[in-house]
Amino acid sequence: MECSAPIIHEIENKIKELGDLPLFSATINRIHKIGSDPDSNAAVLSNEITKDVGLTTTLLRLANSSYYGRGNGKISVISRGIVLLGFDTIMNLSLTLKLIDSFQHEHPSNQISRLLVTAYQSASLARDIAIRTGLKNIEEVYTCTLLHTVGEIAVAYFLPEKFQQLQDQLQLSNLPKGQIEQEIFGVTIDQIGQCLATSWEFPDTIVRTMEHFDSKTDDRPRGALQLNRALSSLSSDLVAKLHDGDSNPESFTDIITGLTDIIGLDHEIIENCLVESYRSSTELAAIYGLKPETLVPDTTPSEDTVRDRLANRMAYLGSNTKPHADETAPAATDAATAATDQDVTITDNSNNKDAIDMERLFQYIQEITALTSSNSSLNLIFAKTIEGIQQCAKFDRTALCLISPDHKNYAARLVYGNDTDSLKTYFSLAVDPNADIFSLVLTEGNEIVVSDSREKTWHKVLKNDFYKTTGGQSFIVSGLKLGNKAVGFFYADNMTNAISAEQHRCFSQFITQARLALKMSATG
Repeated sequence: MECSAPIIHEIENKIKELGDLPLFSATINRIHKIGSDPDSNAAVLSNEITKDVGLTTTLLRLANSSYYGRGNGKISVISRGIVLLGFDTIMNLSLTLKLIDSFQHEHPSNQISRLLVTAYQSASLARDIAIRTGLKNIEEVYTCTLLHTVGEIAVAYFLPEKFQQLQDQLQLSNLPKGQIEQEIFGVTIDQIGQCLATSWEFPDTIVRTMEHFDSKTDDRPRGALQLNRALSSLSSDLVAKLHDGDSNPESFTDIITGLTDIIGLDHEIIENCLVESYRSSTELAAIYGLKPETLVPDTTPSEDTVRDRLANRMAYLGSNTKPHADETAPAATDAATAATDQDVTITDNSNNKDAIDMERLFQYIQEITALTSSNSSLNLIFAKTIEGIQQCAKFDRTALCLISPDHKNYAARLVYGNDTDSLKTYFSLAVDPNADIFSLVLTEGNEIVVSDSREKTWHKVLKNDFYKTTGGQSFIVSGLKLGNKAVGFFYADNMTNAISAEQHRCFSQFITQARLALKMSATG
């Protein structure tokens, strides 16, 4: 990165004139540092967030929206939101809010609005794709994509004349975009973004993903960082193509093909991710401070029929999607009360068989925390974890599988729910990460969510006719590792229904507790 380029100093001088941007304030940096610290807890993060009353109020509105708050009851304090939604989700909500707050003014330019919307929707798309692909660190994918185009946003905001010069040259010249940027700025837009992100103390794992990825010329990604870069770049290209058909010389189909080659999902699944992420981002736009109409893609006919078809479909969705109301959220005047972290009222969901039992969830979490603090055996803690997942998230079945002492095999040790014998029969396998998805989770310690095990894309990595043997249609599996040593994995499934967002969040809460107990057992 050439961070001594004159344009970098020019932007830095503009920042000094305008004052520090909210996005890069000390609060956001502290929130990220706290959230990245494995020894932090909800109370520490909550205390930092509630120093910013505006951020606190809007986060509570988002947490209580039907997208994030389904089945959680009313959340009136940030600490409860952190427990229910997780550290990483709260951090990304904060980052998104501050990104929009930094650059969105009372009368923003069309360019700024378009760039903010593209970043917001691209991050939502990348997260949905990451979930479908079973990637580890889903929220990190979101962060990388949200910030992928921050260089472009910064130039458009601080140096609008030069940004317009770039747009004009891109229309007139057939030269590659990067070459035109070099001629105008002395560096590329990506390098500007990387320099600014570095000066704002974003970690290297994010900064290095901000470089554009070309699926036709760049090497196939290897490792999480390169994959994040590719997914961030291609998701951003795809969404930008919807809002401006001329933004990229590649066709919509070519960009999707680049994604399919890298992540292994077919065109239809990626299109569905695009539509669903658009629907959810439209519903939440008003809470974030974006006008919903700015999210509607450009429906001007082009020669790209796939793009036009999806743009028209999304425009229809946008005009028929009602923004999420935040009637369950505390009013802005309640922010001071929220900041004191008083008791929360939990809605009675006893008549809703699909709702997470929040009172029971908190009871189990407290019990597991007490067992961990008293140095109880891991067997007891893991048994309580499995019981809690089954009782609170209401999966059809839940299991704990452990690796053998010689690390050659794994087997089910604890199983709860219906038809447990079939799971015990299936989960007695040799460790083979190259041909078995459960072995891969076991050795890497990551998380995989499979919405339908009957899909042909899963056949190669689900051994011994998984669905026929177990009847598990959708499942989630999360690995347990102690340092570099594989320990086992937690598994939960539904035999007829897809795993809901509520079930996923509840499962994740228990896994976090189990991993903390495992870590403390090694240091205690």
